Parts: sequence; C-alpha cells; structure tokens
Amino acid sequence: MERKISEKVVFNGRLLKVVLRKVLVNGERESERELVFHPGAVGIIPVKGESVILVKQFRSPIEEELVEIPAGKLKKGEDPEECAKRELLEETGFEGNLKKIGSFISSPGFTNEVIHIFLARDIKFKTKEFMHPGEIDKVIEVPLKEAFEMLEKGEIKDLKTAFALSYLKANYGSL
Repeated sequence: MERKISEKVVFNGRLLKVVLRKVLVNGERESERELVFHPGAVGIIPVKGESVILVKQFRSPIEEELVEIPAGKLKKGEDPEECAKRELLEETGFEGNLKKIGSFISSPGFTNEVIHIFLARDIKFKTKEFMHPGEIDKVIEVPLKEAFEMLEKGEIKDLKTAFALSYLKANYGSL
C-alpha cells in the first residue's frame, strides 16, 4: 500500500497534468512517483460488413505514422458515448449504432488515462465536413482478414487498436 505524503504539479498543459508525488510505501519507505493525469478518451471499432474502418495518423512521440481505430479525447464532463459519436464522425465521416464493450486503463504505472471502447455497427457515410484537416492522414477500409493479419505480423502497434482487433477476432461470429 502507498500513502500520499505530498505532491507538486510540475506541468499543467492543455491536455496533460504532470505531478511529482511523494509516497510512503508499506508504511516504511519514502519514494517518488511521476504521474500523468489525462481527461480520458474513447476508441471506436467501426465495422462495415466484412471490413473495419481504420485511420492512418502520424504520432509525434514516436515519429511514425500508425494505423489505428478512430479515437479521441474526452472534453471536460463529456459522456463517453457522445464523444465516441463525435469522434467517429469527425475522423471518418461515418455514423453508426454504438455499443460499449469496456473501459480500460492504458498504462496504470504512470497515468490515470481511461479509454472507453465502443463497437460501431450499421455504419453509414455521412460527411467529411466535420473532419479536422491535418489530424488524420487517411481513412482506410480494411477487410477483417487483412486487419487480423496486420495484427499478427506486428504491423498494428497501437495498443487500443490491437485490443479492438483482438476483440473482433474473438467475437466476430457472435456480434
């Protein structure tokens, strides 16, 4: 068990807050924790027939373009399902019926970020009008078999997307 002794905000940005926390571990030893506080996010698994809609997006921290499920950050006080609807439309131009399949802590060793994952079925293309220019490099429709192969070959590096494709592979026959 840990007990918080003190904490100091060392960075407070538009997206993240970084805190240096002193803790007492098991009532015996002092230690420090570097913590990143995040508002939370959503990820959407848009299934279109025998395909999944994915996005290609350049990720600055790793200086690489990744293939991912559509996703985005929660606004303060925003309902995760409403965020998922908004992000699906903004990033892909699609709308669909959403079903929440779970909420996951992305990396509990240093952050409190929770990602809410939704399955989107019966999707229909609506518009590109709401897309953010420059945020998404490309929207792609990938046959499920090919997406599963990409996962198996290690071509999917984003954890929320790896989870989403694993979920689809395990459950697709019963969706």
